[in-house]
Amino acid sequence: MDIDEGGEDEVDDSGIAENNAASFRIFPNPSQGQFTIEVEDIAEIRIFSADGKEVERYYPTTDRVVVSEFNRRGIFIVRILTTNGDWQTAKLIVQ
Repeated sequence: MDIDEGGEDEVDDSGIAENNAASFRIFPNPSQGQFTIEVEDIAEIRIFSADGKEVERYYPTTDRVVVSEFNRRGIFIVRILTTNGDWQTAKLIVQ
């Protein structure tokens, strides 16, 4: 998922507002349980189930995180905290 640097919120068909202040990618999306998250100056990644329960948390040391065994299926919310304190949100689908 590419997010433009427009600084505006957009609401997709899931009803989830995605903040576009920074650029990051989650691919492939939809995924089969293996995906990559790329973002500059990343501090923390949190993944939530559709019912709001946190299912994963990562504290990466690089700008690229490869998740190779995500054993859950469904729609997830990915929240990314950058080192400057901004939270970014995106939807992830795992089939």
